[in-house]
Amino acid sequence: MTSPEIGQLIRDKRNSLQVTQQRLCEITGISVHALSNIESGKANPTVEVLTALCDALGLELVVRVRGA
Repeated sequence: MTSPEIGQLIRDKRNSLQVTQQRLCEITGISVHALSNIESGKANPTVEVLTALCDALGLELVVRVRGA
């Protein structure tokens, strides 16, 4: 997935749960600015940040190695 696709997925899930950016940031410890950049596809979040967001939103982060 690309950064914009990941951001859209996070935004869609957050909105479906009716969670504000502010609340998600309080839960995960991520700044509102960082979350906004992630959701808009402007950021390249670390695995730790993605894990925190996925845990808070009930998503599963799966990493696959290509060609393996």
